[in-house]
Amino acid sequence: QEAMPWAFCGFTAIASLTLFFSFQRKLFVRFFVPRDEWKEALRSLPRDPEFGRGMRIVAVLQFAVALVFGLVSLWLTLVE
Repeated sequence: QEAMPWAFCGFTAIASLTLFFSFQRKLFVRFFVPRDEWKEALRSLPRDPEFGRGMRIVAVLQFAVALVFGLVSLWLTLVE
């Protein structure tokens, strides 16, 4: 019960990062990949526009899960 707000915050943060990096793939590589592996990582990134769309769909699903955690947390708080 006490972990529900933390789960909401965690899922919201991950969903926000997923959504942000779905538009900024090169920034994702610069942020998470060691500098000496940038070229190889950038070449291996899918260039298909559907890849970014897929990441945005995953972000929406993560926001939905966060919303469920938030609503359950709120409900449990109000019931007590």
